[in-house]
Amino acid sequence: MKSSYSFPRYFFAILAYALLFSTCKKVTYNDAIPKVSLTSVSYYSPDSVLLQGKITDGGASSIEYAGFSLNTSPSFSILKNQVLLQGPGQNFSAVVYAAHDSTYFFKAFASNSYGYAVSNTIQMTIPVPGPVTAPCTLPGNTIDDNGISFVCSASGSSTLPTYGNYMVTINGLSEQVFICFSAVPVNGVYTCVNSSVSTLGSGQVIMYISNFSQYFINSGSNIYVAVNSSSGITTISFCPLTYVISGNTNGTISGKVSY
Repeated sequence: MKSSYSFPRYFFAILAYALLFSTCKKVTYNDAIPKVSLTSVSYYSPDSVLLQGKITDGGASSIEYAGFSLNTSPSFSILKNQVLLQGPGQNFSAVVYAAHDSTYFFKAFASNSYGYAVSNTIQMTIPVPGPVTAPCTLPGNTIDDNGISFVCSASGSSTLPTYGNYMVTINGLSEQVFICFSAVPVNGVYTCVNSSVSTLGSGQVIMYISNFSQYFINSGSNIYVAVNSSSGITTISFCPLTYVISGNTNGTISGKVSY
């Protein structure tokens, strides 16, 4: 006499689930960490570039950090020369210093709670910017301050600048004008920033007038630099810029100097 045995109904349900999950792809470390791409590197201003990155896959948890790294060597660690951004969006960007006429290698990176990933590498030689012309006609080696014009001379020095690492001093009979740069100025348009800025960035200047008192040029004003590659003479021009004399009273100054 044959014996018979029947499996409980739930046995087949368990077997079906087991077969289903045995065929699913296992989650690996590479699946858990994010994926990131360096989408572009472009010229931004004298001695700086704009880097743009993109999170193409967030991985198994939210993105905590992203950023960029650069070096003059193609093989480098992202821990050096790093720009770190906390809680970035899918697309992120940053402006970083890069000396003109130099070749750099750039990478993006992103991290979550599982780890970090590094992007593709983009190589770029930073171009030497061309000379720029101020959008106004100005006589050479002359300053006009509130309608009073005077002849002046100029000099540049990296010795004891008030701000930054290089300062152009413009000397008039009864006043001086100082323009402070982060480095020796090159061709390009520079933007004035507030004197409270602790570190001047590429393309930024702090400019002020000294005639018994100090008057700082308002932020957002532009000055124009043109360097003659043959003679080495640098020309700095600025169309009427404003500064606060007192209260709501504004003064204006324009000029063009060469040294």
